[in-house]
Amino acid sequence: MRTVLLFGLAILILCPSGASAQAVTGSIAGVVQKRDSSPAPGAEVVVQGLGLQGTRTATVGSQGRFLVLALPVGIYTVTVRLVGERPVLIEGVRVELGKSAFLGAIVLEPSVVDVKPIVVQAKPGLIDMTTAAIGTNLPAGQFEKVPTERDYLSLLALAPQTTESYTGDPVNIAGGTGLENFVYIDGVNANDPFINGSSVRLPHNFIQEMQVLTGGYQAADSRALGGLVNVITYSGTNQFELNAFGYFDNHNLTATENLGLLDATAEGANAYDFGLSVGGPIVRDRLWYFAAYNAAFANRDVEIPGLGFYPESSTENLFAGKLTWRAGVQSTLVFSVFGDPTTVDRVGGGPFTIPDTLLDPGPFLNRIEAGGVTAAISGTHALSPKSLLEGSLSYMSRSFYDGPRPGDDEPRYIAITPQGTAIFSGGFGEQIDQDLSRFSLRLSASVFAGPHTVKGGVEYEDYSTHDRDSTTDPGVILDYGVAGTPGCPERWCVIFQDGDAVLRGRVPTVYLQDAWQANARLLLTVGMRWDGQYLLDNHGNVAQSITGQWQPRLGIVYQPGKLGTQKLSASVGRFYETMPLRMSTQSYNDGRINGIESWDTDPRLGGQPLDTVFVFCCRIAPEVPDLVGTHIDEVTAAYEGFVSTHVKLGVRGVYRGLRDVVQKGVTAAGENVIGNPGTAPVEFLDPAKRDYVAMELTLGLLGWRGLDASASYVLSRTSGNYPGLYDSDARLLFPHENSIYEREIQMPDNDGPLPNDRPHVFKVFGSYTFQSGLAIGTFFTVQTGTPISRYETFAFAFRSRFLSPRGSEGRNPTLWDMNLRVVYPFALSQGIRVKLVGDLLHLGNPQTAVLQDQVAILPGGTPNASYGKVLRYQPPRTARVGLELGF
Repeated sequence: MRTVLLFGLAILILCPSGASAQAVTGSIAGVVQKRDSSPAPGAEVVVQGLGLQGTRTATVGSQGRFLVLALPVGIYTVTVRLVGERPVLIEGVRVELGKSAFLGAIVLEPSVVDVKPIVVQAKPGLIDMTTAAIGTNLPAGQFEKVPTERDYLSLLALAPQTTESYTGDPVNIAGGTGLENFVYIDGVNANDPFINGSSVRLPHNFIQEMQVLTGGYQAADSRALGGLVNVITYSGTNQFELNAFGYFDNHNLTATENLGLLDATAEGANAYDFGLSVGGPIVRDRLWYFAAYNAAFANRDVEIPGLGFYPESSTENLFAGKLTWRAGVQSTLVFSVFGDPTTVDRVGGGPFTIPDTLLDPGPFLNRIEAGGVTAAISGTHALSPKSLLEGSLSYMSRSFYDGPRPGDDEPRYIAITPQGTAIFSGGFGEQIDQDLSRFSLRLSASVFAGPHTVKGGVEYEDYSTHDRDSTTDPGVILDYGVAGTPGCPERWCVIFQDGDAVLRGRVPTVYLQDAWQANARLLLTVGMRWDGQYLLDNHGNVAQSITGQWQPRLGIVYQPGKLGTQKLSASVGRFYETMPLRMSTQSYNDGRINGIESWDTDPRLGGQPLDTVFVFCCRIAPEVPDLVGTHIDEVTAAYEGFVSTHVKLGVRGVYRGLRDVVQKGVTAAGENVIGNPGTAPVEFLDPAKRDYVAMELTLGLLGWRGLDASASYVLSRTSGNYPGLYDSDARLLFPHENSIYEREIQMPDNDGPLPNDRPHVFKVFGSYTFQSGLAIGTFFTVQTGTPISRYETFAFAFRSRFLSPRGSEGRNPTLWDMNLRVVYPFALSQGIRVKLVGDLLHLGNPQTAVLQDQVAILPGGTPNASYGKVLRYQPPRTARVGLELGF
């Protein structure tokens, strides 16, 4: 035992850790006192619950404190015993994902012979007193009664400081764009390594709980400039459970849609999905299993102008599984797997340039094959009641193909008329083919030593993209009709691309943190995190390293009044980003060639290439010494407290300032260079600026006579000259290659309210459950419209500059949205539970404009005829019906 302890302490010194942003469990904490308010050291705390294999125990320390770590999400009973004192039984203690349920002061009474325990019902919505982190937890029992879309990521819209982006990126959180969030499923990074999008799709029927963190991250928390999202799928228990579900909606349940310029005319839309989940014991209290599958289908007919309607369809095969094994009295192993293979036959997914005339449907008919599988093993081992070791190993394998449908082997053909109009024909003509992967290793431990809880650890990630981009032989054919056109000396030119390269990134991490309980009311957390960033070129060599990423983090928690009922907190921290690999494929890759060739005649009729007119992309950029990683600094302050047993009030303030970014710039000579704006070699760019200031008010009504509801109001401003990793101005998924922030001529008037600036956002969601079991849920939002700018495009259509100060041309209209869900459960027969679900989404059918064309001048100085016209509206009113069965 002494050897094991020494080995454990060695691991603690080298790689200590505790609860982190990759949360898969929670904890229970409290203070045990005698009647005279003195501590009750030596008291035994026993925790048991449906989701826990066996029981978990802790011993109360000299100051009366206890902490039970690594508890699966769920409801628990806590028993406190001490010789000579009457036992206390606390029922209904809810452990939330990534949080500590603080039970406050538990007072023991002197015992007499054969006296029953004192039974106490835990207060709903216990406040986490162990951290200054700001966030929202959404358990399944709450969100399953609230109307949302079927994908679990739609739940993000319920949390404060989250707003839907109508420009093409995922949900924006705390001033960041949708590519700045990190999503962890069962402790595994689920983000796309290429652009850092939230890649994995799962239905919320698989999800037991979601946690959305918007600030105050501790040193053990991961890297994000936006939000940190933890998601935990269901696990098995000692009880056998079999559930089936199905949902359906179609065009007959949907109002007529307002179409913006970016929307296609479609008819006959249908969407349905069905699934099954099963879980239970293989060996009671020792080995549990859970497995789930969901098949989702959607189809509609989409119009290609002038050619009629063509079918568009998608098929998703979503799954999740988990084995939970209690390997020993103090050891647990969890094996988990999830995936989302998807196939889409799309209409309208063609080239950047919209043709003036389309002779064949081929250029607008493509297939997308995406998705993959992620597998992980994680484990915990308690060295003692006051120390815990944790570790995890995971591997993600995903693919993405976007190219011609099977049987389409024709190149794309574009005829350019003397008037400059483009006539398209032929096939789709080009493809993107990627294999993405991520290997992750995490080792961690925590020690509970008197007033100190020490956490720390090491992590390592190796992520890659294997890119095989190409054009259908010989390439995209351009027919100018006559020779001597600028850029093409002959009549015929061919645009081609050819690439086969593997790009990688590596991120080692070390962190250490101490949470010091100075007294019963005051907690101080001090920590430091270091992340290294190493980007490898297509030859496997380190092309760029970023090593100065030290991230100090400080938190303060103070409990006024009765312990466990109120919390004042504040935090200061620095957070760096993990760079996705999109920029690497352009800047650290000489294995890809894009170019233009001139041909002697039509390539389809035996023509031959003459010479290469122009070759662009790609090269291996020189390493920039002392490059600073993209990062923000943050300050938060918050109050959280119970107004009454069932009413909780929150007030939070957040400031986030962007301090530096890594950005591609284009010199006056046309050379692409990488650096920090304002310093060489991109000194011609203004230093990046983005400030987010927010005040958040929340009010929660928790389990009062069948009513559960949460309301929030966020007053915020997001301003600067750099929108973020998502190029919101041009609506492009090009992180670190922001198209409106790469040339010196784009700097004037670039500072102002950013595209995701929504000063006022009000939300309320919740449900009321009648005694019969019937539940009615709602989700209502009102939010300010986003700012409008005025652009002039030049060079390529998505390269722009401002014609007036950013965001000074007014705002899009204020948006409101109302959604309703009705859930009616009943027993069909003994042991068979039925649940009927009906959703009415976007009640009132507002269909307000959310995005308009802000480009006033096209290349060459031509006025844009669509300037000021609506590009996109809110979705139309629709209905969805569902059926769920439980056995």
